[in-house]
Amino acid sequence: MTDQSKIPRASFVFIDSNIFTYFLLRDADLFEKCRQFLKNIESGYFIGFINNIVISETLFNFVKAEVCKNHGLKPNEFIRFVKENPESIGEMDISDVIDIFTIPNLNLVNVPPKLIPALKDAHRKSLLSNDAFHLLTIEYLNIKDIITNDSDFEKIADINVWKPGDL
Repeated sequence: MTDQSKIPRASFVFIDSNIFTYFLLRDADLFEKCRQFLKNIESGYFIGFINNIVISETLFNFVKAEVCKNHGLKPNEFIRFVKENPESIGEMDISDVIDIFTIPNLNLVNVPPKLIPALKDAHRKSLLSNDAFHLLTIEYLNIKDIITNDSDFEKIADINVWKPGDL
């Protein structure tokens, strides 16, 4: 955990879904810091990288939060509710999610299939499946910095973990 000003200008950074989620859901504590960080991506101060899992997780988190808010649900009631009311998903306006993933200097990366066996190494570092895939993406790109609120990455050698509170 370090100060954002110590990340060199134009550094490649992997951005975890929680950063986009805090921004999109206007988190009371972290929205402003995430907004400023994403502006730094947009301006080219940093070059951001994501994979398809980041988009999927963010979209899921956004839709879940909006459906719960609009229908007065607790988070643990979400899955049953949308299975019984699938139209509630289609009612959500996801324009903001699409907009955030199309900002300049944010790059979507696909790991080549031939590298999928390397997931075994990431998995052995006690990461859940999505985080293991994030690590595989980071290693594929030789990125040294991740912006995340996930402390699981702190145990990974050679990766600088930047928390939204540090931004």
